Amino acid sequence: MSVPLLRDSLRTHERPPFRKSERMFDSPSPPTLIAKLSALPGKDDELATLLAELAREVRAEPGNVAFTVHRLRDDRNVFLVYEIYEDEHAFRAHMSTAHGRIFNERIKTLVEGGGSQLTWLTSNET
Repeated sequence: MSVPLLRDSLRTHERPPFRKSERMFDSPSPPTLIAKLSALPGKDDELATLLAELAREVRAEPGNVAFTVHRLRDDRNVFLVYEIYEDEHAFRAHMSTAHGRIFNERIKTLVEGGGSQLTWLTSNET
């Protein structure tokens, strides 16, 4: 399976100013999250392949700082993805990519609940 490349179009994304009411994040730290995906029985290898393809695409996005896919040692059906984006604009651009939409559509029948569970993090450093 191949996820479409969008590097060239993403590099030119505009960064419009946000009004305070439109902001997604109250924290001054960059958008950071962990996405948990629990593969349905027998779907773990397919999900692993899709995550590897998505990782290549996301790492090429402007504003992506980290996108690291992990698998639980004790439960090979559970994947955790650690993500950091430079700022809210970069995260919003990430959320609007075609490869992200394609990935989310494909995993609906591969993971528990039809999608990932997101946990938002904030820096504890001052």
